[in-house]
Amino acid sequence: MAENLRSDGKAVDVVVTRDVHKGDPVLAEGWCGVAMRNAKANETVAIETTQREFAFNIGAEVAAKGAVLYIKADGKLTATAGTDVPFCKVTRAKDSNNIVWAKLLPQVK
Repeated sequence: MAENLRSDGKAVDVVVTRDVHKGDPVLAEGWCGVAMRNAKANETVAIETTQREFAFNIGAEVAAKGAVLYIKADGKLTATAGTDVPFCKVTRAKDSNNIVWAKLLPQVK
């Protein structure tokens, strides 16, 4: 193994600006991913950034299979493009419990 290897690259430590719970979408320090544990505002937490499939509750948002969801600074997901960061692509459309399955997108912003 190379002597300069520092991690497996599946997660990144970031300082969050709000309280987060394990499994929450997170946008912090130029990275977006899924919180791997609970953390309070101003704490460091690892967020998973790999292109894996997760289930998210998107509330009233409309999201069909193939839709891109964007993450806002507060961690909320939206189907409306704008200045928000592309976060995931829906693999299973929203069900009656407002849950979608989605695959994280590559880090691009």
